[in-house]
Amino acid sequence: MILEALDLPKIYDLNSFGREIGLSNTILYLLSQKTERFYKQTKIPKKKSGTRQISIPSISMKIVQKWILINILEKIPISNYAMAFRKGSKYGIKTNAELHKYNECIIRIDLKDFFNSIEKEKVFYLFKSIGYNNLISNILTNICTLDGCLPQGALTSPILSNLICRNLDRRLEGLCSKRDMIYTRYADDIILSCNNEVLLIKTKKIVSAILCDEGFKINQSKVKFMGVSSAKRVTGLHIEENKVVVPRMLKRKVRTMIHHTIVVGDYSEIDKIKGYIAFISSIEPNYRKKVIEYINKITSKQQYRIFKEIVDGYNSNKILKECKDMEYFNEECNEDIENDFYSERENFINMLLKEKNDTGSYGE
Repeated sequence: MILEALDLPKIYDLNSFGREIGLSNTILYLLSQKTERFYKQTKIPKKKSGTRQISIPSISMKIVQKWILINILEKIPISNYAMAFRKGSKYGIKTNAELHKYNECIIRIDLKDFFNSIEKEKVFYLFKSIGYNNLISNILTNICTLDGCLPQGALTSPILSNLICRNLDRRLEGLCSKRDMIYTRYADDIILSCNNEVLLIKTKKIVSAILCDEGFKINQSKVKFMGVSSAKRVTGLHIEENKVVVPRMLKRKVRTMIHHTIVVGDYSEIDKIKGYIAFISSIEPNYRKKVIEYINKITSKQQYRIFKEIVDGYNSNKILKECKDMEYFNEECNEDIENDFYSERENFINMLLKEKNDTGSYGE
C-alpha cells in the first residue's frame, strides 16, 4: 500500500484521525464542515497595482493544517522541476535562474489566479491516490480548501500546489527534453529556455494547450520573451554573462537606505536593510563584504564624525556587527568648514525627506 510505503498515518474515520492528531471529533468535524468560519479575510497590495486577497486561518485550523503538512504532504514526492516552496540549495529563485543561464532565449509564462485554479476535486483525488478512503480524503480536502479551491494563506496550499502540478511538470518537462530545452516552474511562473528562438516560439503554443488541459489560464499581459539581444530576467533575478545577479536598482536602493540611516540617524528601517543584505548575499556571496566596505567608508568620513548624535546612534545600532566602530571627531576645526558640514547634512536630509514624500521610499 502507498500509505505504508510513504510511512503515512493510517486514519480511516474521525475517531482514528482524532487519536492521531490529539483533537476531539467535534473540532475536526467543525473544521471540515464549517471551514469558512475558521478564516479571516484580508487584502494586501500587489507589487504594481491592485490588491490580493489573503485567507488567514484561525489557530485551530493552523494546528490541523500543520499536522497534515508535516505528517502527510511533506512525505509525498514532488517534481524536481518545481522550484518554489521547497527547502535546500537545489531549489529556490537562484537555482531556478541558474538552470537557464547558459541559454540565449528564454520565455516566461505567468499563470493567472494560480491557487484559485487548483480546484477542490483535484485535492480530493490527490488524497485518494495515496491510499485514503473517501471519508478521510473528503475531510482532509475540506480542511485544505476554501470556497472550492486552495486558499492563499493556508499552510498547506504551497505544497499542495506543487503536488497537484506534478502531472503538469511531467508533461512540460517531457515536451522540453525532446526539444533540447530547459523547463522549470517557480509557483505560477513557467520558464522555458533554449538556443533556438524559432523553436521556443513554436513550443509556446503547445505549452499553452497543455496548461489549458491541466486547468490553468495564462496571464497574457505577463508573458515575456527574452531573445538573444534582450536582458534576461528570471524570478526577479538577472542573468548577465552567464551569471545570476541581483538587479542593480535594488543594490542602489540598499546603498541609499544605508546612507540615509547613518547620516540622518533614523534606524527605523534597519531590519528591512538587514533583510535586503541577507537576500542579496544569498545570491551574490561577495555582496556582504562590499556592504561592510561601504559602511566603513561612510563612518570614517570626518564630515559625519563631528556629529556626536550620529556617532552614538551608529555605534548603538550597527547594521552589520563586522563593521568598525565610528569614532567621534572632537578636535577643533575651522568654523567655516564646520558650518559647511552642518549645511551639507541639512540639505541631504531635506532631499531624502522630499524623495520619501514623493515616492514613499528612498532610492526607487
